[in-house]
Amino acid sequence: MTEAFDFTIFPDRYALQAYRQHATLEEIAALIAETVRPSKNKLPLIKLAVFGTKPSPEGCLRHDANVQQITGLEGDYDGEKIGLDEAVAIAKAAGLRALLYTSPSHSPAKPRWRILCPSSAPLVPERRDKLMSRLNGIFGGIFASESWSLSQSYFFGRVKGAVPPRSSLL
Repeated sequence: MTEAFDFTIFPDRYALQAYRQHATLEEIAALIAETVRPSKNKLPLIKLAVFGTKPSPEGCLRHDANVQQITGLEGDYDGEKIGLDEAVAIAKAAGLRALLYTSPSHSPAKPRWRILCPSSAPLVPERRDKLMSRLNGIFGGIFASESWSLSQSYFFGRVKGAVPPRSSLL
């Protein structure tokens, strides 16, 4: 079992509420597997960061100025060419501590997945870009540009009736 760390869950894309969580990668994998909603826009979002309580003018808590610390990285792959198994092999060869899982819009013909890599300790937000670039380099430059957005959070779980997400822990 890996070490627990802090991260944030937003109940929906509007992020009017933010829930600081403390869990292991194994517990996050279980949460991803058991989360089911009627549509993608109803799914919760995850971010390996800790947010403050300062809302944007629209009331959203998910914005760059509200990120207090990062606790890891999220890489978003929407390239539809590299499958989860190949991504796991790359991460394993690099010795990464990670959770890889298929995204809600994944299909076997058009693979889409995410990688969550917790840091060994909480870090200042300014360190994120360089670390994300290093992770992207390990994977040959495949991650979507939004992977560098400081407050970008990602849907997790599945839409009711859809195939459950696949995941792999390293």
